Amino acid sequence: MSKLKKEFKNQIDFRHKDFPLRPLTAMAAEAVRCVEDAAKQDQMRALVFGGQRRWSLSKAPQNIWATYAAATGTAMKKWRSCTYSRTHKKAIEADRTLGFNMGVNATPTIFVGNRKLVGAVPYRDLAAAVRTQLK
Repeated sequence: MSKLKKEFKNQIDFRHKDFPLRPLTAMAAEAVRCVEDAAKQDQMRALVFGGQRRWSLSKAPQNIWATYAAATGTAMKKWRSCTYSRTHKKAIEADRTLGFNMGVNATPTIFVGNRKLVGAVPYRDLAAAVRTQLK
């Protein structure tokens, strides 16, 4: 997404919605949302997504997420308080409900206008969909 954000800066509105399919992925979404700075949150989301295999098999995924959050320069005391209190639980559940209502049943799912793109869409296809939408 970062490449897309750079190419189409100030031309399109990027909105991330969480669609956790399991309790553990809901906790991962919480770990990302507890990173307050938007740029750091994008970095955290990339780390969580890229490390999914590692933390999904871990007995202590929170420790792995904490390592990711620290790597972004996040204030850890505040981050830990946020994750332990499940501050964003209702918002994440609302995102999930919205996703179901929009016909989402897999991740990632990306909407470009009303067009739904499911799965690991190559960048060129995603950029082409954006260009078409901008016409």
